[in-house]
Amino acid sequence: MDDLKINIDYVENKVTLMRCEGFIDSVTVPLIEKRIQESIQKGIFQMVVDLGLVNYVSSAGWGVFVSEIKDIRAKQGDLVLTGMAPEVYDVYELMEFSSILKSFDSLNDAFSNFGVKGPQDANLLDPSKGMQKGGQPLSPGAKAAPAANAPAAKDEKQKKSFFGFKR
Repeated sequence: MDDLKINIDYVENKVTLMRCEGFIDSVTVPLIEKRIQESIQKGIFQMVVDLGLVNYVSSAGWGVFVSEIKDIRAKQGDLVLTGMAPEVYDVYELMEFSSILKSFDSLNDAFSNFGVKGPQDANLLDPSKGMQKGGQPLSPGAKAAPAANAPAAKDEKQKKSFFGFKR
């Protein structure tokens, strides 16, 4: 798998924003663990993980989020996810991680969960707002991808899981 890049921002010294790009797998999990532990050591226990540019999360990747959440919540904090690509969100739902980890459609929604205003560039970083990561507008005629965890279809009988089974 490819490398993982993580950019860290501390918002109001209350929330850590981890913007991830690449693949989260057994090779890159130690970097995620290190960044989470750095935030905890700084005394910041509220974390937003932006997965907008992550194409794949392995079982090891999901495992690090689940294992770290216990320590974070013991310190009255939380770790939430945002910006999941459809293929990442499908696994998140299928494996029922939504019962453990919260996810939000946008960075602003994730920051609102902590009672903090998101960074000034939050809308520029949110593809659901018609912008690509890095603040570049989508090319003319291109449409923003729908939010990964948009409301479910009204006819649940037609909805199928990642593996094609009816839910």
